[in-house]
Parts: sequence; C-alpha cells; structure tokens
Amino acid sequence: MEPIIRHSNIIADHLAEILDDEQYTVEDAHRVILDEIMSLYDYHKSRCEKFKKFMEMMQPKQNDTWIVPVESDPINGDFYVTFPDELIEKTGWVTGDTLEWIQKDDESYILRKKEVDS
Repeated sequence: MEPIIRHSNIIADHLAEILDDEQYTVEDAHRVILDEIMSLYDYHKSRCEKFKKFMEMMQPKQNDTWIVPVESDPINGDFYVTFPDELIEKTGWVTGDTLEWIQKDDESYILRKKEVDS
C-alpha cells in the first residue's frame, strides 16, 4: 500500500475513534490530525520542505487577549483606554490607525485595524 494511502487510513481510523467517544473535543481531533500529518511529513521530509512550511502555518495559533481598564480624564471626563506596549508590538498598530470596535455578546470588545480603502 502506498504510504500516503496508509497514512490517510490511519487518520480516518483515529478520527472515527475520537468522534465515537464523547469525551474528546474538537481540539483532540485537531491534535490527532496534526500528529498523523506530521508522521507523514517525517516519512517524506527529505522531499517535502514546502510541506513543512504548510504544516507550520496549520499549527493552532494562540489568541492573545488583553483586559485593559477604561479610564476617565479628571479634567474633562472623557473616557480612554491605554494599550499595553506588548499589544502594540504584536498588532503592529501605529498612531493614526483607525480601529474597529466590535462588541461581543459578553459585552467585551474585539479591536481590529480597519483596512483603508484604496
């Protein structure tokens, strides 16, 4: 049997086991898929540098969350938020960027840089 077909069957079998067992989460299924694909990569790594880069892009990304207080100016009463330096570095935001404030169901907000129309 061709190695790729063999690995595809292994992945399918592992997923079937996970989906049959209610204690497993979506993250567990994701981990099994990635583990099996990495096993396939190990088998072909001498011929597959592009595949490695693709797999690195497929790794789950950690979502960074910041909780910052809303402050008020004691003179005029205006409200403002001070962003931590780490947030500014990770987002690449600069003075003059326009941010979209997207309210979530839990009354928190997601901030995203608004793309400028050309």
